[in-house]
Amino acid sequence: MPTFGIRSLSLKQQVAEVFLPVYAPAGRAPAAPAWEGGNAVFALWIGINDVGNSYYIGDEARRALNEQIFAGYAQVVTQLYQAGARNFVFVNVPPVHRSPFTSSRGRGAQELEEKAILAFNDDVGVLAKDRVKSAMQGVNVWVLDAYALFGQVLDDPARYAATKGYRNLTDFCEAYQR
Repeated sequence: MPTFGIRSLSLKQQVAEVFLPVYAPAGRAPAAPAWEGGNAVFALWIGINDVGNSYYIGDEARRALNEQIFAGYAQVVTQLYQAGARNFVFVNVPPVHRSPFTSSRGRGAQELEEKAILAFNDDVGVLAKDRVKSAMQGVNVWVLDAYALFGQVLDDPARYAATKGYRNLTDFCEAYQR
């Protein structure tokens, strides 16, 4: 499959290769916007691909993988903190087990992926509250519950103006690609 020259960077790479050398105060490029810890919010959203690529490997292997993922995630947050970040929003994984892709694999796949998502989201909460808020001085930490929000949209798209026109929430739909 062609990549069209697009290179997908991990969160660790994005921070190390893009943010720190260009936007962090110590290495800020001349045209980069100025920010301080009190006037910037750092939103971090990982996990959709991590869960999607591992939910079927078994609980023990998945727990071990998540430990590695969250150790790296914590390192990234520490780097951002050291660069001056003080306001963090952690976004958890939405209910992708309800997507057409997973649904097409059957109820068993959906149940496995949901279990993996819920475990990953628990780890997001632990990272936010235990590893960041309690360990770093002067931080504000929030967890945005994408799981609940996306679930509400899937359950009742008319509830929100942005999604009230959606009619097909269970299959791929060409019309939504325009």
